[in-house]
Amino acid sequence: MNKHGGNLDNDIQAGAAACLQALRRMEQIATAVPVNHTMTAEDYYKERALMVATLVQAAKPLSPFMSGFMATLAEYIDASLGCGQPVSETWQPEAIKIQTEVAVSRAKSYATAVG
Repeated sequence: MNKHGGNLDNDIQAGAAACLQALRRMEQIATAVPVNHTMTAEDYYKERALMVATLVQAAKPLSPFMSGFMATLAEYIDASLGCGQPVSETWQPEAIKIQTEVAVSRAKSYATAVG
């Protein structure tokens, strides 16, 4: 029994099913870009935001701590699907950065993509 009087196994299975559904949706998002389409930096960040929202929404309700945890996990999955597994010792997800750091990082990405 869980603290709400329900069956713990049922809760675990429901959580696993929700996660699997979210992962499948994230995979669909990652592969939805047409083959002949050149993805811009803006496209990439929109796709990643959708993937993060997909995983976080599937796990709600979440504490702020767990929202950050799940957002980081979603960014890691997105990076792994898009360009291979990031080096976890040096990789920095946007979820861990403050907004000014995110803006600087994205500006660098946009500059790299353009020029």
